[in-house]
Amino acid sequence: DLIYPFKIISENLRLSVNDLNAEGRARVFTDLSNNRLDEFEKLVAKKEYSKITQTLDQMVSMQKRALISIEQARGRGSQIIVLLSSLESSLQKQQDTLKRLYFEVTPEIYEVLDKVIASTQENLDHVNANLSSYGQKSSGR
Repeated sequence: DLIYPFKIISENLRLSVNDLNAEGRARVFTDLSNNRLDEFEKLVAKKEYSKITQTLDQMVSMQKRALISIEQARGRGSQIIVLLSSLESSLQKQQDTLKRLYFEVTPEIYEVLDKVIASTQENLDHVNANLSSYGQKSSGR
């Protein structure tokens, strides 16, 4: 907890370095959404439920920002399929983890988790639709 402010500064630095590069931003936002998932898992393990809502909100925000960055990179001859596949894999892992830990939180958190699971699924569906438009099959289960 003491190093958390430094972690946020580090994340912001990563974003500023990639500020002009949509592909780089997509990768960073995907990584950051995974970081928030890791934080969620740690919070559940420690039973620190008061911080879960903010952490999950940030995770969904990073998912959406990764999608937006991929859309911005689309017209620049970038590696869209690689970016989409990476995000798809991350979203699927996030979805699986959220469902696996669902009943390990207090019932007060269920509503938040339901919304995050729904948002993550919407983002995953969007990624899979984009992959399909490129003739790629999703790895969806």
